[in-house]
Amino acid sequence: MSKLTLLFGTLTFSLGVLIAATSEAQTWPASCEGKPPHYLAGYTQTKDQIEAFNQMQLNYRNSWIDSKNKARAAANFGEKTELTFYGHTVVLYLPMYRRADGGVYYYTGVDAVRLTEKEFECVKDDLRQWIQQAIDADYEDHKSITPLAIESFAKQSGMTTDEVKELLPKPIVEYGTTYSEVYKIPQLEPADFISGVKYMYFTPMGSCNAAVYLQSVVIFTPCVRRMDHILGFSSVIKHELIHANRKLQGMPLLWYFNYELFAALMPFLEQPTNLDDFFYHSYLETPWEALRVFGCFDIAKLRKELFRYNVPWGGNAMNRELLTNYLNEINKATVWLRESGLKVLAEFYSDPRVWAAINDMSHDDDMAYRVIMAKLYEPTCLGGHSKTVRFILKHADESKSIADAAWERVGKNRNNMGDDRREKAFRDLMRFAEVLGLNEEKLARLGRAYGFRNIDPARVNLDTVREILKDFIMKEGPFKISKEVR
Repeated sequence: MSKLTLLFGTLTFSLGVLIAATSEAQTWPASCEGKPPHYLAGYTQTKDQIEAFNQMQLNYRNSWIDSKNKARAAANFGEKTELTFYGHTVVLYLPMYRRADGGVYYYTGVDAVRLTEKEFECVKDDLRQWIQQAIDADYEDHKSITPLAIESFAKQSGMTTDEVKELLPKPIVEYGTTYSEVYKIPQLEPADFISGVKYMYFTPMGSCNAAVYLQSVVIFTPCVRRMDHILGFSSVIKHELIHANRKLQGMPLLWYFNYELFAALMPFLEQPTNLDDFFYHSYLETPWEALRVFGCFDIAKLRKELFRYNVPWGGNAMNRELLTNYLNEINKATVWLRESGLKVLAEFYSDPRVWAAINDMSHDDDMAYRVIMAKLYEPTCLGGHSKTVRFILKHADESKSIADAAWERVGKNRNNMGDDRREKAFRDLMRFAEVLGLNEEKLARLGRAYGFRNIDPARVNLDTVREILKDFIMKEGPFKISKEVR
């Protein structure tokens, strides 16, 4: 395959963006005395993207000790500390760290490493700094969404931007809310990315992973802290804090769009390009499709060339020379995906209920992304914009038939999309139930009294789950406490 060139028919962007989102210079907290905390020892930041890619793979391989043990989320043993961000306090649990013999021990499940008090202070201060950087970086990434969304909303509603800005904060007294809450145009502040979080856990999870539960509990492994260190900028933690931002991903709205995609468009497309995410992260599958259609850049085809014997993820199977030749085009592609992603987010949040309805009607949680991209850009997938348009026009009848057939399928329930959405909602409600002290067995037992016999997401009535949770909170129904009972 000849060297890939981004064609991007009608696209315009500046590589100056490459400079704007470069790696953050690493400075350690004072308690670290100029050295990294113990879990980052042996990993370095480098401007060489391929070397960073190889270090990422080394991190995955070496992290089995402290990342593949049994998850300790919700385990309150071990050490803990309180962290404050923008006036909001979060409790950080550190179940791998425990005090003994006048020191602090880091338990991996295989061995224990003794730390001094100073080294343990370095751990807490490093995590505090990492989270703070992520909050600030998330806000910088997303702060332009509000004015862009307001501008788009104003055009759609026949108002001026000033009129919209004046309207949004106004209260709707009879409903105890504001127009901003009704229209769901996010008025973002840095604190929004942390204010809903109550607890954080630095713990194994069974894999190199991180997660958010009920937008109030954030869990991350040492492995993902190392990933962000290698990259030189916050990535994974930014992704999770976007999930925790109720203005961007509040329930029930998030059940009607691909929230993983929307939380990946900014963090996973930073510069310099994280090659691991660019080639392999499944949350970017729809952007890969857009890159092929609008940029004539086929990532799947490139992967086959870069990795001998179809073996992924670096090492001896990687053709380093070929990857070096492609780096400039890869970085251009990442910049474009990030810029276009911001435009998609701004358009979506100008009227998120409409776009959620489009996703729901089409049984495709990525439909909003696809439609907005098609509004913004022209296809180039047949060797450039002109060639692609000429082909479409030359085969106009056939093209129309294909388009009609595709449109006929829109709105049909493909791949059990309805069940997938039900499962999303059910999963969130079940997590809520667990927080309230209702495990699956107990919920199922109580649920039988309400008329359902199976907690299979495909069968359970979500209204029933809501009713049970409401009864539990209000102490009604089977949860009603008799005055005679002490």
